[in-house]
Amino acid sequence: MVEVTSEALKKVKSALCTFKTDISGISADTKNKADSIMDEARLKLNQAQSDVAESEKKIQELNERIESLKNRIFTLDSEIRRLEQQNMQCRVRIRSIEQQINSLKSEIASLYSQLSSAEDENERAQIQGMIDQLKNQVMALEIERQEIETQVKINESAKNNLENEMQQCKSQRAQLESALSVEKNRCNKLKDKLVRLKNVFHKLDSELTAYVGSVRKFEQGASGLAQNRANVIDRCISLVDEYESTSIT
Repeated sequence: MVEVTSEALKKVKSALCTFKTDISGISADTKNKADSIMDEARLKLNQAQSDVAESEKKIQELNERIESLKNRIFTLDSEIRRLEQQNMQCRVRIRSIEQQINSLKSEIASLYSQLSSAEDENERAQIQGMIDQLKNQVMALEIERQEIETQVKINESAKNNLENEMQQCKSQRAQLESALSVEKNRCNKLKDKLVRLKNVFHKLDSELTAYVGSVRKFEQGASGLAQNRANVIDRCISLVDEYESTSIT
């Protein structure tokens, strides 16, 4: 009976020692795992912050491009208006020139009538001189009219090119404004996600810190209890051994 009791006590002691060994370092392992979890959570948080920063940068770039296009459209519109105003003035000048030409031609026709009826050579020469002078004026006005008409055509061509460019700029601006709207919505969602991750991160940090502290207390308490019980069993085994020795004697 004594042998069975002594052997049983040794088994209990062995189990206690094994338990003490198993829990030894459990708090360190738990802290390492908690740190690993926090590192992973921190990476996700950093990625979320990076995503928000990247989205905000894209929004800024889109705004800058849209503003640049708005400025270009304003410049193009101003230039188109200037060309339209210039052509309007050119057409007014052309009408004035045509009136002057018609008036001069009428005068020339009248002088030709006088020339045909004039008999004095000096008078004829004087009338012919006036006709030649008026013809030169007509020719000069017609040259001016052609130059102005050429300028009008150049302006119209330039205006068409500017209008085409402005249409392209407006189309690009519309596309960028649409992209900006989409990116703003995406950015708001990323910010919401970041806020949630921050809340979870802080809560997780607090919970894991408390958990590691609890495990550390458990390890310290359980290890001490196991050691105390092992010491008690050692004393029991010693008494059993002493009893067994005494019985044989």
